Amino acid sequence: MEEHLPSTRRLIVVALIAAAVLFGLVIAMGGVTITSPSSIAVVTVLPTPKTAPPTTQPTGQVKGRVTLSVQRLAAGTWRFRYTVHDTGTLPIAGFQVNGPTANLYHIVNPGWIFFGSGVCGQKHPGLLIYWSTNSTPIEPGKAATFGFDVKTRGTIHAIYSVSYGTSAPEFGSTRGPAASSIPAAGSCH
Repeated sequence: MEEHLPSTRRLIVVALIAAAVLFGLVIAMGGVTITSPSSIAVVTVLPTPKTAPPTTQPTGQVKGRVTLSVQRLAAGTWRFRYTVHDTGTLPIAGFQVNGPTANLYHIVNPGWIFFGSGVCGQKHPGLLIYWSTNSTPIEPGKAATFGFDVKTRGTIHAIYSVSYGTSAPEFGSTRGPAASSIPAAGSCH
């Protein structure tokens, strides 16, 4: 009987190591489902999800009304001022005017960043200017003013959009400057 004792201990040690490894795998994989039809137990290891749970997106609709004031100043300079009124249930964090390239300067914004083909010679075909923020959006029921001066020979029909995060943007019609290669008469920043 003494000859079988070391092999019994070895068997117990091997069984404990196997149980510890199985337990470690179960913990690493994120869970276990045990079902027991009749007298047979089946163990299924469930993998840990590889994607993060969906984040809660604000619900509602991005809606805005844009009013425009255009003034023809001296020497072929035009001043455009767009007032964006948030009429929806979501904030507005982006405002864009599409149109041909013109050299914009004295850009007016409520502390937002901006870029486009009209800003300091950037290359964004069809996108005259886009203002964007992630910290101070226009809240529902509020308004903000955006604008610029430009040397051009007139105005054209333009398309604008207002947006917020991944929500569908809203598009509308406005006026913008005609295409112009006349240099800016001030800073484009």
